[in-house]
Amino acid sequence: MKLNSSKLLRWFHESYPELVAKMRAANHNYSRFNLNPYHLEGDVFCHTMLVLQQADMLLEKEYNYKYYNELLVCALLHDIGKPSTRKKNDEKKRVSFFSHDAVSAIASYDICDLLEKNFDIELNKEIIVDVIARHTEVFKLTPEQLSDRYVNQPEKLELIQMFRICDHAGRFHDGEKKEQVWSIPKFNDNKMDESKPTLTVLIGLPAVGKSYYTKGMEGEFEILSRDDIVMQMAEEKGYTDYNEAFDKLDQNEVNNKFDKKRKELIKSGKDIVLDMNNLSRKARRRNMNGFNNYNKVAKVFLAPFDLIFSSNQKRKDKTVPNKVYNKMITQFYPPGYDEFLEIEWIMR
Repeated sequence: MKLNSSKLLRWFHESYPELVAKMRAANHNYSRFNLNPYHLEGDVFCHTMLVLQQADMLLEKEYNYKYYNELLVCALLHDIGKPSTRKKNDEKKRVSFFSHDAVSAIASYDICDLLEKNFDIELNKEIIVDVIARHTEVFKLTPEQLSDRYVNQPEKLELIQMFRICDHAGRFHDGEKKEQVWSIPKFNDNKMDESKPTLTVLIGLPAVGKSYYTKGMEGEFEILSRDDIVMQMAEEKGYTDYNEAFDKLDQNEVNNKFDKKRKELIKSGKDIVLDMNNLSRKARRRNMNGFNNYNKVAKVFLAPFDLIFSSNQKRKDKTVPNKVYNKMITQFYPPGYDEFLEIEWIMR
């Protein structure tokens, strides 16, 4: 069934009243004398409703669009991370919402689960999370760069461009209106080279199931994990658990041991799994340094917050504090085909 934007908005009000209240309280403007030139409409929820309205208008012309429901859901949820990331800069007299796209993307996963149950529909959560996580950066990328992210994925590219139109139109601004340049889909026949070893990069928050995924498969590949090095050093120094070891160990020494093992594994020419969080492009680029002659594959792990936090509390040796989770969430950025030959999303 197709979602109805009015029913969707009513459902959101009734199901998440506290979040709606926070979105209404989160104003884009520093004060009534210091306005955000790109969001003169004011609060976050007002902008959300305008974007949802723009999506409605666009879908009237594209009623049979494959990702009809997904576009409406992206419009509704793309800024739900703004209330928790809003910061005031008193010196510059403006507000910022740094990494709200990443926070919105991760939080949208849980809401999509409830949406599916309440409306008896099936959503493509991968594409929703992907679009929301990238929705601010697309304004900064050139059409060429955006096409590189979505090689061989014309449907994803089309959806994020349709959403960009809705997001840009769903606001009042006194700046110069940007011309919408449509990115042309790219296609290539790059495939796994069987003569080369494979580097599998795991991407996801702690306790989302990355290490569990590798259990029982050690004979098939070597595992490269910074946490394993921390635990080895902890055992040598007599520390009882991961958190104690992480606080007391010399992290430069840990990095040196990690780099040494990475170089050894690269020379071995074996298949390798990089078992780390790898949430940002910067972190992936750093951790994948030197693997030039490898096929590169990404596996993205997503799970509901309740399941992640429950799994985290059950871990005896490595419990991650909530404040660390909150920081990690802001680093999330989906992998692109300019980084990997293959990308698989694993939903729990």
